[in-house]
Amino acid sequence: MAGALVIVAGGFAALLFSVPTVGLLREQLRINCNTYPPGSEGEGAWTCADGISYIIPGVILLAMTGLSLIVGLVVALIARRELVARGGFTVLAVLPVVWTLAWTRYGSDELVSFPSGVPRIDFWMIWVGPAALTATIALAIAVVALAFRRRVAFWLTASAAAGVGIATVVQPGLGLATLPSAALLCAALLRLKRPARAGFTGDPGFSGADGPRRSGERGIS
Repeated sequence: MAGALVIVAGGFAALLFSVPTVGLLREQLRINCNTYPPGSEGEGAWTCADGISYIIPGVILLAMTGLSLIVGLVVALIARRELVARGGFTVLAVLPVVWTLAWTRYGSDELVSFPSGVPRIDFWMIWVGPAALTATIALAIAVVALAFRRRVAFWLTASAAAGVGIATVVQPGLGLATLPSAALLCAALLRLKRPARAGFTGDPGFSGADGPRRSGERGIS
């Protein structure tokens, strides 16, 4: 149930961060914008479509995020095996980020108008590149975490969730995808038992280096 609540919170975060996403598309990537040609009165200035024109791109980006969160809720409610749940959450965490990075790359390449004589600027690499690299490394770590269990898996997954969060700080316009992704990784994290302190694990039949506890022996509190 805790995992489902985290995923719902990720959905609200996606809606909240849809506002800076419009800023990313319009003011930074210049999607649906054009600039005046050299020699004109407005040389170097940009004109962009009004805010309503960014509803469709926003819906396109939200679609994958929403689908991932809905499926994530299903996984949280019905998956019983740890590895199945973790694998599902991790794959779902990757999808909205990859979708958003791919679509913004496309928009930056194809939906920005540069008149003849104006050198093309790679706005995507300038504004999205650093956050994209951060998120990609974090998600790669999350995938690697699936090969491990317990302590190693816990810290790798926690690091991945933190890395995706850092990507959001680097580029808040990606929060529509990165925060739900982080929420799904947190849901995966909740399926892992917390790493034990030295001499104690969460396994009721195990007592540190002393091996299995004998019947009637009290564990360390």
